[in-house]
Amino acid sequence: MDISLSDKEYLCPPARPPRERRGRAKPSSQSERHRPLLPFPSIGLHSYAQGASLQPMFNGRSQGYASLRSARLDATKLQREVETLSVKLLKANAELRTKVVYCQRLETLVQERCAMIDALHSRIDRLRDQNKKLEIEAQHYADMIRIMPRLDAMLVPK
Repeated sequence: MDISLSDKEYLCPPARPPRERRGRAKPSSQSERHRPLLPFPSIGLHSYAQGASLQPMFNGRSQGYASLRSARLDATKLQREVETLSVKLLKANAELRTKVVYCQRLETLVQERCAMIDALHSRIDRLRDQNKKLEIEAQHYADMIRIMPRLDAMLVPK
């Protein structure tokens, strides 16, 4: 087969003035204006020139789309898994925060309880000391009362 177009003209047709469209930016480079006509660049121009069939090229198309579809499904599954794990992480963090607050309250209560126990122990010690002093004083008064009848007998004139 004889091809009159050069490879470059076949792959990149001559530039046309771009149409002005609202909402779209104008292409900035020449590579954006000209796209190759071949659907798959791995198959060269010489294959078409020799009358090669396009059938092998399109047989793998459904597999390509299936792999893309499965990749998209995998991506959505992963995204859902990421979302569920992030929700679980948020819940676990909230539970951890409540448990930390609970532990801090317990520590405060234990400290208050220890302070109260120390205060009560010191009060018990003071009361024991006071009881010892009172017992000594009571013993002294008891001795005085025992001695009183003897004093009365001595002081009474005969």
